[in-house]
Amino acid sequence: MIDAYFSEAVLEERCTSLRALFLEDGTASAADLDPYWPGGDENSLAGADAWIVAFTRLHWCLGRQIGKEEAQRQSVTMSAAQADVLRALRADPEEVALVDDDGTGRSVFVYPKSAMALERIGAIALLTAYLADAEEAIVADIDPESLDLLSQARAKRGYLERLACWIVTHEGPGLPFSAFKREPELPEHIERLTPVDYYLISAAFQRVNGERLKALDATGEKGTRPDWGGFFVGAATELGVAAKSILTDLSLVEVVATVSEKARVHAEARARAEDERKGSRSFTVGAD
Repeated sequence: MIDAYFSEAVLEERCTSLRALFLEDGTASAADLDPYWPGGDENSLAGADAWIVAFTRLHWCLGRQIGKEEAQRQSVTMSAAQADVLRALRADPEEVALVDDDGTGRSVFVYPKSAMALERIGAIALLTAYLADAEEAIVADIDPESLDLLSQARAKRGYLERLACWIVTHEGPGLPFSAFKREPELPEHIERLTPVDYYLISAAFQRVNGERLKALDATGEKGTRPDWGGFFVGAATELGVAAKSILTDLSLVEVVATVSEKARVHAEARARAEDERKGSRSFTVGAD
């Protein structure tokens, strides 16, 4: 005995209702449904069995529409993600307006920097933080003998802050001086920077380097990742360049974006090939 839910009359009513709805809202076309309707080219069954085939086809069309909507949603998400990738690949600098104390309208550009340059900036940041803590300790227990030490700490911190500004405003990914030089002499335009300029440049540096790297990380797949050493070796192999070039001649955001984009393209190609392989098994209904 056939369950009432699957009786021929109920199935016909549901299929007819869904067909009208799907044709109206665009979920399916007559060309999608007619071959699988009772008496159609792909449906040689009769009675309730014929309507089960039609019902199955209707649900297939619904699933296809849901897949299209999900693909569209992902496309919007990927468009935003791709904007982050393209921004990183372009390696666009950011212009920073400096404190204008002489009416000249001074400004500088802050650039995405290479791994080696970022390592130098990281070391500078650690030293600067140490000196700031030392200054606080000296001020908390100040005495005449500590004034010279306080002056030296402040001068050293000011030098390091300006050195970092020189690095990040130097055009291109690299350093403006030899990597083996510990305390290079600062150019005049860097010496003129004020503490406010330093904070403005530092904020732009975070946007151009740190925030872009975070955005790229958010677009990638989560899971186990290599350490930086393994990443740089893999990136050099993948891009066909020397590891030294990866470390010094390209900004880190460029390297990460390039490797990530190549991995994405390869993954999409594999997914398309898999979909095509699965799609080769067409939906058919045959009679026994």
